[in-house]
Amino acid sequence: MRFPTLVPVVLCGGIGSRLWPLSRKASPKPFQKLTTERPMLVETLARTPETLEGADIAAPLVICAEAHAALVRGAMMVSDDSDGWVITEPEGKNTAPAIALAAHFAIEQEGEDALILISPSDHDIGDLLAFHAAIEQGVTLAKAGYLVTFGIKPDRLETGYGYIRLGEALSSGYAVSSFTEKPNETRAEALIKEGALWNSGMFLLPAWAYLDALAQFRPDMAQQCEAAWQSRTETGKHLLSPGVEAWTPIQGDSIDYAVMQETDRAAVVPVDMRWSDIGSFASLHEQADKDIADNAIRGRAVIEQSRGNLVLSEGGRTVTMVGCEDLVVVDTPDSILIVPREKAQDVRVLHAHLKAIGRDDLL
Repeated sequence: MRFPTLVPVVLCGGIGSRLWPLSRKASPKPFQKLTTERPMLVETLARTPETLEGADIAAPLVICAEAHAALVRGAMMVSDDSDGWVITEPEGKNTAPAIALAAHFAIEQEGEDALILISPSDHDIGDLLAFHAAIEQGVTLAKAGYLVTFGIKPDRLETGYGYIRLGEALSSGYAVSSFTEKPNETRAEALIKEGALWNSGMFLLPAWAYLDALAQFRPDMAQQCEAAWQSRTETGKHLLSPGVEAWTPIQGDSIDYAVMQETDRAAVVPVDMRWSDIGSFASLHEQADKDIADNAIRGRAVIEQSRGNLVLSEGGRTVTMVGCEDLVVVDTPDSILIVPREKAQDVRVLHAHLKAIGRDDLL
C-alpha cells in the first residue's frame, strides 16, 4: 500500500516586534535562542517526526524573506536538513499565499495526494510525543479531505489568541463549529467555559484540498499564487522564488480568514503538548527555567530581594537589581528595555514608535 507523502513546511516570517530589542529585521525571532541554546527555527525543524503511521516524510520546506535565506540555510545545516528546500518571498503576503506556494510545491514534488504540515518557525512545544501523536491523528483526517488545525486547551484567560469551538466528533478529532479571532475578555471567558480551544496556528492539509478551497473562497489570490508559482525561478540549489510580477499584486491574508473560517471541511485535533507561541517576554518568562523566587535569568545578573523578573543580559554588562518585582529587563549592546511583565505586549507599541521617529538603527 502506498502512503501519501507529508511535506513539513515551516513559515519563517514576521519581525517579532514584541520581542525587541532581541528580535530585529536582520535577525528576527526565529533566529533567536529564546527557549533553548538553539535558535527557534532549528528547534522547529528538529521536532519533525522521523516516521509516521500512514504517511511518508519528505525533506522540509522553509518559506522566508529573501534577506533571511542564508540564515535559514544555516539553520537547516544545524538540524541535518541540508537536503531541504527554501522558497523566498519577494515580500511578505501573510500565510494564505505562502501556504499556496507550499501546496503547489508539494504536489509537484510528491504527487497529487501530498500532505503539508504547516508550522510557524517560532513556537515552543514541550511534549514532542504528544505533538507526533496529534500529527498522526491529523494525517487520518487530512487523507479524508479535511483541512486540519491543532487546538490547545486554554490554561488561562487570553485575548491575544484565536479560539475554536468544537462541532461533531470525527474519527480522530472534531469538526470545527466556528472560529473566533482574538475575543474580548468576556467573550474569551465564555468560550473557555464551553470548551473551546486555542488556535495554535499549525495546520495539516491535503495540498489539493487547500488549493481547491482557496480557489473557491479567494479565486483572485488562487490565480495569482498559481501564476507566481508557474513563473518561479530557481536562484540556487533547492532555492526557489515566485515570479515577482505575479506575486507583487497579491492582497495578503491569513489562512484563517481566507480559508479556514469559510470552509465546511475544517477539523481540529485537540492536543496537550505544552505549547507556547512565545509571543512576548511575558510568555518567554512562563516557559523559562526560574529560581525559587520566580526569576528567569540569562547572562550576567545579580539579583537581590526581587521576585518574578525576566532578565536577559546580552550586552556584555552585568544587570543588577534590588527590590524589583515582575519586571522584564533586556540588555543588548545598543539598547536596554525595561517594562513591567504585565505590559510586555506593549513592546510592539515602542517598536512602532522607534520606527515612526526614524530610529531604524535600533530596528
